[in-house]
Amino acid sequence: MIKPENLIVSGKGFFELEVKNENVSYLQKIINEYMNNANYISTSLRNAYLNKFLTLTYQYSLSDKNLPVTTEIKKGLGLLNEDEYYQKKVFKSLEYGRNEYPFEVDFEINAGSYNNKKGFIILISSQPVFLYKVRVLGYPYKINEFTYNDILTSNKNFIRKSITALGGVIIESPKAIAEYHETSTMERLKNIKFNKVASILKEGELKIKRGDTTDGLTDIRESINLFISNLLEKINEKPSNKIHDDLNKLKELGYIDHWMYELIENILYKWLYAYLSAKPVHKREKINYDDSMFIFHFTELLMEYLLDKVVLGR
Repeated sequence: MIKPENLIVSGKGFFELEVKNENVSYLQKIINEYMNNANYISTSLRNAYLNKFLTLTYQYSLSDKNLPVTTEIKKGLGLLNEDEYYQKKVFKSLEYGRNEYPFEVDFEINAGSYNNKKGFIILISSQPVFLYKVRVLGYPYKINEFTYNDILTSNKNFIRKSITALGGVIIESPKAIAEYHETSTMERLKNIKFNKVASILKEGELKIKRGDTTDGLTDIRESINLFISNLLEKINEKPSNKIHDDLNKLKELGYIDHWMYELIENILYKWLYAYLSAKPVHKREKINYDDSMFIFHFTELLMEYLLDKVVLGR
């Protein structure tokens, strides 16, 4: 399961400046300007003294013109104080914000050194809109790997661009504070150099989770075909690149028995292939999400089973 800590990204940058209070103030100033231009507002600030850290926290905020007219009227009439007005902006920013976009960004400034040069090291951490939609707006914590990858990419890029735009050097590439690891099936495929199989299988899963079940199942079919071919190559047999013939070959060689052969062929070849290969796309009956995910998980189990039988000889 993808946990909240898998969605928080951090990275470090080095700024070669003389370590003195004036330069702490300078960094604070350019960070403020940069973040304000990116539609972020400061929410907390602690005073800094030489050799002590300074933490700046920013949250994404819609401009005032994007707020409902009624909110502006209430503020003008004194019916909303500053805290209430800010809260309204936060709610609207979250409501309209894209899930993957950084919502809260922290800058922690410390005196330090890098490559024998003295200066400041800034740790930047970001949390996505999605996480605050869950915390503040009560959205359900439902996330798939497609959204997860989008969140990581967006937040990593934001941190990289921030460090370089502010004049720093990246010394610790942005990454999730707790990385989410792929399923054991993906790892096993990569470990035996079946990288293309793993890539196609993953793409199929992501398409299904996006709602594109037909294309997702097409990728899964392709991954199965390639997987079976790769298995035969692994045992120095020439594949026919036809799943029916290649499965039969594994049966003849004694890697799978008659009953497992029948099960695999009936589900994958007679049903999945018949559906995806025999009908024109526009005539296909759309397979729902649950059925598609069943096929995906069955495919993982099939690959795990055949890896054990063929590669490990169990």
